[in-house]
Amino acid sequence: MESDIAFSLASWIGLHAADIGTAPSTLPDARWLHLFRSAQGMSECERFVNTGVPGEARDVRSQATSPAHAAHTERMPSESNTAERSAFRADLFTGKVAVVTGGTSGIGAATAEYLASLGATVHAVGLGADQNLFPPHLEIDVRELDVTSEEQLRALFADLDRLDILVPAAGISLGERELEWDSFVRVVEIQLLGVYRTIALARELLAADGGGSIITIASMYAYFGGAEIAAYSASKGGVVQLTKSLAQVYAPDGIRVNAVAPGWIETPLLAHLKADAEISARLLSRTPLARFGDAIEIGKAVAFLASDAASFVTGAVLPVDGGYLVTGI
Repeated sequence: MESDIAFSLASWIGLHAADIGTAPSTLPDARWLHLFRSAQGMSECERFVNTGVPGEARDVRSQATSPAHAAHTERMPSESNTAERSAFRADLFTGKVAVVTGGTSGIGAATAEYLASLGATVHAVGLGADQNLFPPHLEIDVRELDVTSEEQLRALFADLDRLDILVPAAGISLGERELEWDSFVRVVEIQLLGVYRTIALARELLAADGGGSIITIASMYAYFGGAEIAAYSASKGGVVQLTKSLAQVYAPDGIRVNAVAPGWIETPLLAHLKADAEISARLLSRTPLARFGDAIEIGKAVAFLASDAASFVTGAVLPVDGGYLVTGI
């Protein structure tokens, strides 16, 4: 059980802001913490990823790679084949407009790119917009945006003529510091209040053409909690309940509201864990599908929930975790 917590600690440190979890509530032992701190080159409290807000340090190593490609360019071939097989027709979202916050790195970027590959016009907003390396043939507008700024969000939506898909994916984790009041408030401000602020300001635009789809990014921590990341876990739990509540409130507007709860998703920042045979074996022993997920697989889940295939689905939370959740309760 202690090793599972250690795995989850390493994963949220620098993976992405929205997506992994574990069942145990005990603290990891010093041996595992030392291993992960040494492998990462900095403590868990120093890792901030995909915040969507200024003034937070993002992992410097992640900035050297394409935000859109970083989440899925270093996979093993067998996993790449599994993840990248076409699941939808290429024109599924032609004529549709999507906004993805936290869309400049990690899962947010992979989701933005996947929606664009299906024909959507995508606005990927967040930090690091100047590092954009999305494929030029895709219709993706990248914009620097602070999700805690109502003014910036209003300006974003004011620039759009329509909105069909909203993915508020910006998030943050501050590690053990989350038990300190200011850090706790900071995480909740970005990862829960920021999500609702984005959704509330987009509601009118989503409803204008008869409705649309909102897909929030939850986490396994919404189910399990995490001793090391109390604010992250609490805010993700809040995102789940917000999703279920707004599904009821927004239904008369024709707006469906669902969530995706990612599990262990492969990114370059997880590569050192995957390369360690012992760590991978312990982690995957609790994952029935026995492999890491791919960021594009989160994008596919988002695409499904945004599509007409899910036209009678609202208020749902879809785990995309290879079965990790069912083995941990």
